Amino acid sequence: MKILALAVRRAARESLSPDWNLADRVASLTTADDLALLGEVNDEDGEPKPILLVKADPDGEQRLKEALDDIVWIEEGIPHHPQIGGRGGFNAGFQIDVVNTNGDRLRDCRVTVFTESDEGKLSPEVNGRTDWNGSYEAAVHPADRIKQIIVNPIDGHWSAVAFGAASRVVCLPIEYPADRLGWWHRSLGFEAISADQGAGVKIGVIDQGCGQHAALQHVQRIGTFGQNAYDPEDSDDSNHGTHVCGIVSAIPKGDVGFWGIAPGAELYVAAISGTHYQWDIANALRTLVRKHGVDLVNISLGARTRSNILVEAILDAQERGCLCLAAAGNESGPVLWPANFESVVAVSAVGSRWGVPAGTFAAGRIPDAIDAESQSAEFALAHFSCKGPEINCCGPGVGIVSTRSEPFDEEGGWWDMSGTSMASPAVCATLAVGLSRSEEFADLPRDASRNSFIRKVLEEMCESVGLVPHHQGLGMPRVDSSDARPPDGAGDHRGEVR
Repeated sequence: MKILALAVRRAARESLSPDWNLADRVASLTTADDLALLGEVNDEDGEPKPILLVKADPDGEQRLKEALDDIVWIEEGIPHHPQIGGRGGFNAGFQIDVVNTNGDRLRDCRVTVFTESDEGKLSPEVNGRTDWNGSYEAAVHPADRIKQIIVNPIDGHWSAVAFGAASRVVCLPIEYPADRLGWWHRSLGFEAISADQGAGVKIGVIDQGCGQHAALQHVQRIGTFGQNAYDPEDSDDSNHGTHVCGIVSAIPKGDVGFWGIAPGAELYVAAISGTHYQWDIANALRTLVRKHGVDLVNISLGARTRSNILVEAILDAQERGCLCLAAAGNESGPVLWPANFESVVAVSAVGSRWGVPAGTFAAGRIPDAIDAESQSAEFALAHFSCKGPEINCCGPGVGIVSTRSEPFDEEGGWWDMSGTSMASPAVCATLAVGLSRSEEFADLPRDASRNSFIRKVLEEMCESVGLVPHHQGLGMPRVDSSDARPPDGAGDHRGEVR
């Protein structure tokens, strides 16, 4: 038996009678033990779900296709994964000590140890965390099999990399400048940020959930979507989702932290639990657009396989004036789905050659020298970033310091992550700032014309960073700090996003 998702095709909807019901039609086919409808039929508002899950064996699946294939999409589950770039630890055998520059031992750091196979391929053999004494015991025998060690501290220190069987790894402290701006802010054109920046724009984030953090108290968590069900309680144990939300919206407190790019925008977070299947992403997207009226949606999740069910949810969002942006992927190959879809803005990840301290893990995520594909003295495509003709624009995605839900308290922590998962929300939030400064945007109807307008604003904001088009698309969006109003979507356009 396998689990299948069913959703009515857009092209077939007009031909169906008003009283036609997918759940009733599936129920009429369940005459044997080879097909069963899963879960409740209605969503949290009492409305019929646009997507149904069924359990079927080969005979049941064939009967479904024979009866419904011309009017219903029928798909197996497609897992979508967070697009973190190169994050990657052991039991007794080889001890690794993690310290800061003062020699103080760092507890609870994530440790990943890479060994080399007979074919010369590096793979993470063991994962773990340092103990209260900053040590970790690795079960790798012999130790000379170890080729690389990556350490991700819990808070306040840069991730580090050591080569070979290093018994001691030093992590540099993260420095927080007075203006709370990092290299990524400045690359996007920001010279200062205020708490109301981005006001008037609604942003949706579909991710693993936003944890509790002092800098994210204003975030609106709309609940968790998983296995085609809805839970009003948010799944708040994700460092990935928390980091993404901080890039968009963090308001730093006290003496630490960095500004989010658009803290004045309304941020709505839909948490996806479990395996991040396409039907849950589609339901989350519909809820963000139809119920909360978001203008932009960031999806830092990706898969290798197209989902027509998710495509239809994206087209529905487009028709309601919302633009979706997605991480291109971290497999160093072709652009992943849904970023690959032409109605979605695909964002690649670039890094700055002087954006992060030398010797950190992030510093090794981009090429050292200028080459034929990167004529920029500063920027380069990240080693992990997917690329291709589908790329619309690029964003800062290497060594981005943002919010972390560990330690598990309301204060939270700060750490660096790299990935197209980071570049996409940076672009999304920068676009929100551009929209917030447009006098025309707020009065637009919520239809496809609004989506087109948002695309044109993004196009006008993009500037080349010196990379070839299949690495950067139109370039990186930048705000003009000397101009009170960025482009409003009218005038001479340098090209369409799609």
